[in-house]
Amino acid sequence: MVKIVMSTMTMMVTAEDASSLLQFSEQQTAVAHQADARSCVSADVGDVAPVMGSFTANDREAVVVAAGSVAEEAGTFCYTEQDVLLAQRSSGSNTARDLEEALGMKGENETPLKGCEIQFGRGAADPDQIISIVDPTVPALFCDLFNLTSPCTYIHRGGDGKCASPAPPHLCDKYIKVTYSKCDGLKDVKQTMDTAGKFDPATGVFKGCEKFVTSTDATYWAPNKPISETPPPVYPDTYKALKCSKSQEKQADSRVPKGAAQTYIAMNRDCTDPATGCAGGCYQWKGNNDFFSSCMVDKSGAVKVVMLDPVVTPVLGGQLGCKELGFVPLTDGPGFAELGFTTTDPDNCYGGNKSIVSFFTTNQKWFWAQLKGKVDPATDCAKWQKDFPQCY
Repeated sequence: MVKIVMSTMTMMVTAEDASSLLQFSEQQTAVAHQADARSCVSADVGDVAPVMGSFTANDREAVVVAAGSVAEEAGTFCYTEQDVLLAQRSSGSNTARDLEEALGMKGENETPLKGCEIQFGRGAADPDQIISIVDPTVPALFCDLFNLTSPCTYIHRGGDGKCASPAPPHLCDKYIKVTYSKCDGLKDVKQTMDTAGKFDPATGVFKGCEKFVTSTDATYWAPNKPISETPPPVYPDTYKALKCSKSQEKQADSRVPKGAAQTYIAMNRDCTDPATGCAGGCYQWKGNNDFFSSCMVDKSGAVKVVMLDPVVTPVLGGQLGCKELGFVPLTDGPGFAELGFTTTDPDNCYGGNKSIVSFFTTNQKWFWAQLKGKVDPATDCAKWQKDFPQCY
């Protein structure tokens, strides 16, 4: 993909990248002034560096960045031919092609990548080519709107040449680009949900044109931040699609069917990142995907007070739990002594030693201040357990 990177940057490097980064820092210093050996491309907020290089923003000095670093402001990403060759040799021909597309490299007669070509590769937005692009891994949140069984298929490019960039909601989704020598039936197909089942979800091929397929290419994309798990679908203002891997898609393949046991979290829509200084709470449980709406919303006194606009997401495909996001469990407060509580991880208010839910917050004092005069754990916990024994 093409997202490139930072200066105020977030590093996303693996353990294997660490030693490479140290070696690269020395190499980069040696070639930093060899301008004739460097090429540069523009980078937008959220772009990810496909290779190691340097990043310059707002006329500041260039900084060395690692492959996988994420841009937190717009600027210019520069790289050397040596960096690209090293990455190609170590990663193989498929990655080499990805690097070429990600960096927008071009020969004498080639134009820079544009629009959805950045994610789906050169030619994806070319109206003169016969190409289809589909996402056959759309979850129930969208499929239900069209009365389709999930996962269903969304058409990102049909026969008119118009192309929509990937917008995965909360997992690593698979996008299949198919090129044809001819496909008359594709001409009238536009960007929309595949309600008529015109595409084979296993191959991404338009049905009836199988013998005219000249190439098939799959890419994988995940959100930087999951959207709302409950309808209507709401994308965060800071939403970005980031490249993920086939192995992550296989993990996400087990999309949780309704009623299946899985770990979920619920946060207030206006406080999903404690690092921002927001005040809020986070519930986490292992159960079915309607536990929160069935057992907590309008039933738990605390939820009524501190979770007015909940966003529920599964902890799947690399998503973080409450604790990993920066929320902390309660360790003291009203009712703790009477109930014998020492922590809310798990939260024994909801079923004693059978509780399946834990509670975390950004600030304990804030939490108890919100509940003061409205919720009494010593009595409310017992009442919840009596009223909803099916919830633990």
